[in-house]
Amino acid sequence: MFKKSELERLFRDCRAGRFHPANSAFAHELVAKLTLGINPDEQPRWG
Repeated sequence: MFKKSELERLFRDCRAGRFHPANSAFAHELVAKLTLGINPDEQPRWG
């Protein structure tokens, strides 16, 4: 975690970001709800 090179740390942090979140559909839904001002815990009205 602690390396001397700032560039190495930035590259490692960027690569680690690809693993989170595990479910990209959930991430898209969460971002959409927050953008539209909808409570993230609210269930969809369809389906």
